Amino acid sequence: MKKLLVLPVFAIVLMGCGSEYDDTIDGAITYYHEEGAYVDDDIETKDNAEILVWDDGRYISAVFFDEEGNETGDFVMEQVRGNFTEQRGDVDRMRENADADYKERFGEEID
Repeated sequence: MKKLLVLPVFAIVLMGCGSEYDDTIDGAITYYHEEGAYVDDDIETKDNAEILVWDDGRYISAVFFDEEGNETGDFVMEQVRGNFTEQRGDVDRMRENADADYKERFGEEID
């Protein structure tokens, strides 16, 4: 009987794992896939990306890599009221100056 009680508790603990920014990141990647003409949906995923989130989730950056470690694409998105806009200009400088609230590399949170 005790084993049956442990399973639901363990499931609840696992549901708490993950980033508060998961939905925001997923939304930005989905927008990038929908808007991008030269996007490879199979390669350009969270599992193949370096991701930064800053300004309380307002800005999301992703750099995607192929199996050989070559960059295949990237974006910086701004999210305002649930709508995404891809940022243009010096996105490398935006990433460098970002005071990241969250960082992820190949699907794993990093410090």
